[in-house]
Amino acid sequence: MAKPHRLPRGCFWPALIMGLMLLVLGILSFAAMGKLWRRSNEVWTEVQGVVDEPYLDKYDSRHRVSRRRTDTTTYWSAKIKYHYIVNDKSYTGDEKLPEDPNSSEDVAEVRRILDKHPVESTIAVFYSPTAPDKSRLTPMEPKREFYLDVMFSSIYTLLGIGLLAATRWTRSSKNVKPQA
Repeated sequence: MAKPHRLPRGCFWPALIMGLMLLVLGILSFAAMGKLWRRSNEVWTEVQGVVDEPYLDKYDSRHRVSRRRTDTTTYWSAKIKYHYIVNDKSYTGDEKLPEDPNSSEDVAEVRRILDKHPVESTIAVFYSPTAPDKSRLTPMEPKREFYLDVMFSSIYTLLGIGLLAATRWTRSSKNVKPQA
């Protein structure tokens, strides 16, 4: 009969420590879900902001086409720098505009979105009632942020459990004697 498969000898302690850390991180993340859910449903206060600078933000994405060739795709997003006033105090922000182009690769289409927000034009800005220096251009945080938090919490927890199970399995397989 073949020897049972097990982790290499030096993997027990690192796997145990990493498993415990991931499990604790996942559990703490799940414990914070109530706060995250409230934050995702929180409606911020609206105030008029003034556009200081509309600009294009460029980022490249590289993907391997073959072993020897990598293609680069350029994506564009419409962003603005703005300022707003709360209780006679001025604050600034720098955000991506919530309007999405049909294609982020088409710079002309992204420019058309920017043209809707010239310098000195007004825009609706939403700030946190508890921290006026934090602002965004949408009244509520996108729900996907909450769901991404749930997904990563689940991944951390499952990875932690998996590593702890692997260390348990490694420890118990040392006591198994192969039959001749």
